[in-house]
This record gives sequence, structure tokens and C-alpha cells, in this order.
Amino acid sequence: MAAQQGIAQAQFNLGVMYFNGEGVGQDVDEAISWIEKAVRQDMAIAQYTLGMFYQDGKVMEQDLESARHWLNQAALNHSPEDDFLDDLTRRIKLLITDN
Repeated sequence: MAAQQGIAQAQFNLGVMYFNGEGVGQDVDEAISWIEKAVRQDMAIAQYTLGMFYQDGKVMEQDLESARHWLNQAALNHSPEDDFLDDLTRRIKLLITDN
């Protein structure tokens, strides 16, 4: 209900639930749809997740330009206490060296 009301954290959480098949049937397309809704609200973990999906090319077609964009957005919007910062930094460095 909270996700449908536009609460970014709930949208991201629902996307993760669909991705992992936790409490709902596993549905990657539905997962990406909910994660993208959180992304549009500048949620750093959602931006990081979308960037990671584009960079890895396992969940969606690899697109390094999109990966770079979303990982950079996550870097701009993150909080110091976010637990994904080390991996975010590593991924951005990889994209820089891939140029």
C-alpha cells in the first residue's frame, strides 16, 4: 500500500521483494519497475541498484553509459551512513578505467 502511495523506501523494498521472490512471486520486470519509481525520487540505494544492474548486464542489457549515470546519481544523493558506499566507489572506478 505504501509503495502505491509513492513512498520511495516502500517502492524500493517492494522491488527487492519481487527481485528475490520474497512474499511475492519472483518477477524481475516488476522488480525493475518498482525500483525505477524509487529512482525517480532520487533514492540513492535505488539509483545504485539500477546502475549496478546496467553495469553487470545480468538483470538488464549491459549499458555502461546508463550505469555511469545512475552510479554517479547515487554518489550525489547518498548519505554517509549508507552501507553500499565502498561498492559504489569500486564500481565508479571500474567505469572510469573502462573508458
